[in-house]
Amino acid sequence: MVGPGDQSVLARRAAEALVSRPNRTGSTPDDLAAAVELFVAAGDGPRAAQLLTDLARRAIAVGALSTADEQLEHAVRLAPNEPGLAADRVRVQTLSGQMDAAFATGDAGLGQMSGDQHADLCFQLAQAAVAAGRWQRASGYLERAGRPADARTPAIAADVAFGNGQIVEAARLAGRAVDQAERDGLPEQCCAALEVLGRCARETDPQAAAAAFRRAAQIAADHGLAPARISALLALGTTELLESDTSDTLLEARRLALDCGMLGRVCDIDQLLTDCALVVEGPAAGAVIARRTAELAAGIRLYRVQSMVEMMAAAGAGVRGDLAAMTAVLDAAALRPDAPFEATAARPCIEAMVPLVGHDLPRARDLLDLGIDALAAHGSSAPIGHWGLWALVRTVLDDRGDEAREALRHAPPVMRAINRAALEFADAVAAGRAGRSAEAVALLAAGNGSLPGQHWWRRLLRLLTAEAMIADGWGDPVAMLRADLTAFEAAGDEQLARTCRTQLRRAGVTVRRGRGSAAVPPALRAIGVTSREMDVLGLVADGLTNQQVAERLFLSPRTVETHVTNLLAKTGTTSRTDLVAYASRAIGADRDALSP
Repeated sequence: MVGPGDQSVLARRAAEALVSRPNRTGSTPDDLAAAVELFVAAGDGPRAAQLLTDLARRAIAVGALSTADEQLEHAVRLAPNEPGLAADRVRVQTLSGQMDAAFATGDAGLGQMSGDQHADLCFQLAQAAVAAGRWQRASGYLERAGRPADARTPAIAADVAFGNGQIVEAARLAGRAVDQAERDGLPEQCCAALEVLGRCARETDPQAAAAAFRRAAQIAADHGLAPARISALLALGTTELLESDTSDTLLEARRLALDCGMLGRVCDIDQLLTDCALVVEGPAAGAVIARRTAELAAGIRLYRVQSMVEMMAAAGAGVRGDLAAMTAVLDAAALRPDAPFEATAARPCIEAMVPLVGHDLPRARDLLDLGIDALAAHGSSAPIGHWGLWALVRTVLDDRGDEAREALRHAPPVMRAINRAALEFADAVAAGRAGRSAEAVALLAAGNGSLPGQHWWRRLLRLLTAEAMIADGWGDPVAMLRADLTAFEAAGDEQLARTCRTQLRRAGVTVRRGRGSAAVPPALRAIGVTSREMDVLGLVADGLTNQQVAERLFLSPRTVETHVTNLLAKTGTTSRTDLVAYASRAIGADRDALSP
């Protein structure tokens, strides 16, 4: 008979044989899994945990994050006092988007480690901090790692510099990291550094950026590094979106990220898709994706993404003229932990959408000035379409338009098609105002051609351009406005449809005016408020006087006064302030905006 001691010895020998099995590729995952069970049977938990860690690292490389997580959890149960497991657990948690869990795991393990293990954990925590957008925290972990000669140090430092808007320094550090990683044979670090190099070049030299991203994706594919490949494909997709409204590469990255369980990357991609939906189909379509993405980001506590998509949802509320909803969502976005700097810097740009769609261009200009100044001060700010709106509004108002156009012409955001098209529209306005009608018409056509698929954003730019076309007498604004009015009405963009009608009247076209363009919420419809009265109420709520409302709606001041009197009677209020408060409560009950 074989005694318990002999069984342990036999189990250990069998496990060692599986681990050291001689073949061309070494022990297979099945060999290692069997060896784990044999080491457990032999009573050697630490050795089994070591093999589970090896298996988890293989799983991470191919993107099997759930499998890796299970294997590491099993390893922790077998060797609860083994501190070396922390770095791998932090890595899996970071790739899965579990940022708070990654920091909790890593910070708890730092005090138990020294030497290389301590440095490895610091590097993993620094990468987690970068993923969460916590740049100062990432720098702190790098300093604690104390490995300036390690290729991971300049690679992560480059990411931090980019996040802080220090583009030149980020490019310098990333170039150094690429050279060092290639020399030391570290493909993963090389991919990470190439990504930073590509991001630094993306808005000034998209071709160079795309080349860097493709090289990173190829290196990752050659070495079986699924997470690194997904990250590189995501970055490559962002360069494609500079020119187009779609990216097959981005959709491929999303599919792979979903398959691997990399929910953080899924959120990053969906943030970009939200922006695409907004410029292609308008706020309603953008709000659907924004809501879904915000919920996913909140669920995994990826607050920087949640904050950004909430800002996009706020822009949609602004386009609908829903000032209260827009303000609430912007307030919530700015207060999220790890909210990006854009949550504060770009806020005036989002707020400008309310006066913009209401055709209060001076107010929109003032807000856009504030936002663009703040964004221009940060080197790595997103190339949001408000850059182009700013240059176009300034030009239409003939208020330092030359200065705005030149600033945009030499700024990185002009590499994005929606900003480049806005610049072409602004150049058309300037040419038309100078009497160069043929040139203006050609530039208008170029602007239209730059946005073949970004339908909604193109209509918004054309609506602004139409004012100058009518005032300066060039092109065919009536045909353009009629086509866009039909599209705005079909999409339910009542505010923009109203402005379209106003422009058509200015061009001398008879447009129906017996009923208004605004939808009436059920609570107000129940007391008899008409669509035209809703038009008036919306502008009163924005703080306009009766005279200003009359000018905006092409009504007489006496007619506006009658509408306001009727509204006071129907709502049972006695002042404009009480009327606006009553309407806000009624509208709030029917609001379809993203909850903060």
